[in-house]
Amino acid sequence: MDGDDMLRIIASDKDKDFRKQALKAEGKNFEARYLSSVRAFKNIRPLFEAIKREGGKIAIATDCTDPALRHYRAVLGVDDLIDVIACGEDVKEGKPSPKLVRLAVERLALLPLAQS
Repeated sequence: MDGDDMLRIIASDKDKDFRKQALKAEGKNFEARYLSSVRAFKNIRPLFEAIKREGGKIAIATDCTDPALRHYRAVLGVDDLIDVIACGEDVKEGKPSPKLVRLAVERLALLPLAQS
């Protein structure tokens, strides 16, 4: 669930400015306390290499933005295998909106997803 959507439910008496400030503070807290401890799953590079060897394309679709996105990409160490990235700087809505995935598919120049 998108953070703003969640706050609208659990803090329905708070206005948009409060929600925006709360999300910004939470992001700064995560970056300061936890971001440096994030690690990639084991064998990501061999998995991505196998996908590329078989002719597959790889897209990253995340509502994450810099500097966290930059850190995640460094941790993964697979930028040379990624064809496209669609991130939080590209769209206004986060999870579970399908807009990021649609954008990634468009950037890969694959057949368009059915609109729902």
